[in-house]
Order: sequence, then structure tokens, then C-alpha cells
Amino acid sequence: VHIRQRHDSVAAYFGRSSLSSCARLKDREGVAFANNVLGYIHYVNYRNDSALYYFEKAYQTRKELGLVVLSANTLFNMARAYARLGNYEKANQALQQVLEVDRSRKNRGGAVGTLNALGEVALLMKDYPRAKNFLKEAEVEARTLLNRNEQRNNYRLQAQWARATGQPDLANEYYEKYIA
Repeated sequence: VHIRQRHDSVAAYFGRSSLSSCARLKDREGVAFANNVLGYIHYVNYRNDSALYYFEKAYQTRKELGLVVLSANTLFNMARAYARLGNYEKANQALQQVLEVDRSRKNRGGAVGTLNALGEVALLMKDYPRAKNFLKEAEVEARTLLNRNEQRNNYRLQAQWARATGQPDLANEYYEKYIA
């Protein structure tokens, strides 16, 4: 609640308190959750190195506990922080692992977001053919699943792709879909 309302200092206080309590109780899943929350608080405040510190702790614990889906969720968060720091290769590697989990669990909704994120990282890497492949696959899945949020995100990313590849008319078409 405090994170959504941008009461970051209060959210951080509760996150640290939760981390301390869970550690004292030897609740490793709770410790991982608290680390992930603290990572997210740092991420939304653009403190990406600190975010990665907490995300990595959460990821390692969740992985050790065999919490595959939660590990993938944390890995997705790590990828976003890596991308912000300009470490696109690490972001790409993390997202590829997340996509493997999404597909192995038949999590099509999660895969759409991951495909969009992979497309965005490929755009940042200026690997335009690869970006287009991810974005086209995400567009089809988002449309099939009627996932309006990911469709809009996809249109925004495809507009960026079209602009970067010298196709301003196509970029405008995607931007129009994005704002519709």
C-alpha cells in the first residue's frame, strides 16, 4: 500500500522491519519477500545498484527454496534494473531465463510481458531484427489473450522500433494504436 502511494520511507521502514522479523524467525521465504520489496522500493526510486543488491538476495533464496515462479518474478525485476544501468546483456540473459520459466509453466500472460521486455532490451542494444521478432510474437499473444495493457506497451515499443528503423509512417500507426 505504501509503495503504491509513494510513501517510500514508510514502505522501506516496513520492509526493513519485515526483513528483520523474518530473519529472526528463520523464515527464509519471508526474508526473500522482504528483500524483493526492498529491491522494488530502490528500483522505483532509481537506486538501481541498491535494487540489484536486494533483488539478488531475494533471487538466491527463492531459487534455493525451489520457488520457481517467484524466482522468475525477481529475475524479471533484476533485468529491469540491469537495463537501467545499461547492462543490456545481463538484462537479456535474465529475461531469457524468465521466458523459459513462463513457457515451461504455460504462463502465456507472463510470456507476453517478458517478450515485450526482451524486445525493449533488443531495441536498446540496437538489435532491430531481434527486437521485431520478440515484439511481433508479443503482439500476437497479447491480442489473443486480450491483454490490453501489454498490447498498449507493445504498440509503444513497436513505434520505437519503427522510428529507429527509419519508418516514421509505421511509427505513427503504432503510436495511434497506443493512444487509442
